[in-house]
Amino acid sequence: MAALPQFHSKTGSLISLSNNNRTAQRNQPTQEFNNGVVLSAEPLRDNQLFEVKIVKKVNSWSGSIEIGITTCNPDTLTLPLSATGLRDGTWVMSGTSVLRDGHTATEEYGRDLDQLKEGDRVGVMRNGQGEVHFYINGRDQGVATSSAQTPVWAVVDLYGKCSQVSIYDPGSPVMGNRITQMSQNVSAPVPLTCQIANDLANEFLTELSNQIANDLASARQSNEVREVVAAVVSSASTMSEPPVSIANTGNNSPNRPSERSIFNERLSPSSSNERLPFADRLSPNTPSERMAYNERLNILSSMTSSTHNALTFHERCGSLIKLSNGLRTAERRRPMEEFNNGVVMTSRPIRNDELFEIRLDRLVDKWSGSIEVGITTHNPAELDFPATMTNMRSRSGTIMMSGCGILTNGKGTRREYGQFNLDELTEGDRIGLIRNSEGCLHYFINGSDQGLAASNCPSPVWGVVDLYGMAVKVTILDRQDPSYPNNPPAPERRANSLFRHYPDLYDEEALEEEDEVEKLTFHPKCGSHAAVINHQRTAHRPNAINDFNNGVVMTSRPLRPGEMFEVRLDKMVNKWAGSIEIGVTLHTTQSLESSFPSTMTNIRSGTWMMTGNGVMHNGATVVDEYGHNLDRLKVCWFQE
Repeated sequence: MAALPQFHSKTGSLISLSNNNRTAQRNQPTQEFNNGVVLSAEPLRDNQLFEVKIVKKVNSWSGSIEIGITTCNPDTLTLPLSATGLRDGTWVMSGTSVLRDGHTATEEYGRDLDQLKEGDRVGVMRNGQGEVHFYINGRDQGVATSSAQTPVWAVVDLYGKCSQVSIYDPGSPVMGNRITQMSQNVSAPVPLTCQIANDLANEFLTELSNQIANDLASARQSNEVREVVAAVVSSASTMSEPPVSIANTGNNSPNRPSERSIFNERLSPSSSNERLPFADRLSPNTPSERMAYNERLNILSSMTSSTHNALTFHERCGSLIKLSNGLRTAERRRPMEEFNNGVVMTSRPIRNDELFEIRLDRLVDKWSGSIEVGITTHNPAELDFPATMTNMRSRSGTIMMSGCGILTNGKGTRREYGQFNLDELTEGDRIGLIRNSEGCLHYFINGSDQGLAASNCPSPVWGVVDLYGMAVKVTILDRQDPSYPNNPPAPERRANSLFRHYPDLYDEEALEEEDEVEKLTFHPKCGSHAAVINHQRTAHRPNAINDFNNGVVMTSRPLRPGEMFEVRLDKMVNKWAGSIEIGVTLHTTQSLESSFPSTMTNIRSGTWMMTGNGVMHNGATVVDEYGHNLDRLKVCWFQE
């Protein structure tokens, strides 16, 4: 019997290995939810089941264990924050989805990993045919893919709720997908006739699923495209047929039963050319056929420039995005659990003076921050999609409207733009943009021009939408659509104060009547390595020589409008790089009580922090050079 597998010694930064490298544990599980990736020490053999048992879970986070395979060699791999960040031939099961290289390949697959409990087992196997199967408590969840390469290593992500796993000994080798679930403890070999029957059944189901997928892909094409295909096919067949009408795209659509039968008949190969490739069957032979063929191509070209080439979303998108409605609607899955990984882009570059407009279809109330819209020079077919577009700081050619500001390559270039705040728009509102022939970018809110947002914009550019935070679902609009909303209600203009959108943070009337202002103090609840003393007016890190983070402290009450919050540096150590960070957040100590972050720059919503000489909003830099560098401040020797 082969030796029990081990985890590779190279792991995520928060992982500790024990039990001869067969147990992995994520450190600080109630404070950090990622950096928990582990891989198998050796490549998996064909038909080898790699299985782990969930030993411990926590309740602080959403999401849980993820498992899969990767062609990435852990010896040379730079580990990402999570398994969904692996590329180059990686298949990962997350929740009920299967992702390939970070992008969803299957949405509804098997049992939900997020619902597994301590003691449950989850495994993965690649068989000799390149098929990947996932197993939950020994039960095969079916074929996840049939195109996995080799060699592959097993990968496990101790993500979110999952904080500890151990490699499970299956007891005996697994013979491919021949496991008979109703007799798992029976060691007798499967009869050859049953294997042949299984092979035939699997082959039939594979062909059937491929046919269904092809039919669904065809169904996404517009009626006009079907008409064009019918026209081109008919030009390659007998010219004695009456010409197909493609001018009327309404009543003559092949969606009608009578038209579908003609359409299918023309697509069916004749006895004389049924074994020819499809492209060869379309080739004209006689001069008259060539003339008619060219006429049809002209029609095809003219329709391509209008109907067929209408703006849609590109099929490559953020890992949590689901596309529908002919690639015109994008929706972020698990919106109550995840707030990013919702970037979508147009399927082609935006033309000069072309309006790219979307409608907000769905919002949730859980997060702060909302939709971001803009343009980028990056081709979606080649882009490694970021968690959010404001992470594109090291790359050029990206301009985004976020809230009421404009960001260029992740840095704030206009603090106050237009009359509206994107974070305050509601369901049904429309956001559009135009890059004109002079390279000027304008945004439109419900059709109202917000003025010049940026000039000298590069070309070509793709439209980009980030379904971030509250924004869950959008649809691309077409002004030629009869249902286009020409007179929607106008949204409220931008609030003058941030707190207008969060009235529960303070009571203006109570403040006006209050004679004595309550002094600011630190809240007693703080980071795990911090302590609040001196009647809650002093905060310190007792073990500053050994620990450099987990020192977050917050005020005991919200700041009032116009109120200054100021601290004095009393003590510093010379061991670490970096120093104090200060800012504001919409989060309360109660909401962070069970999961204070190791540093506030890890918070991805409702938080503005000054760090060094930069300003960060939700973990992304918005101002690069701001004020004095906090890292150069020194201890103030003045004592009150």
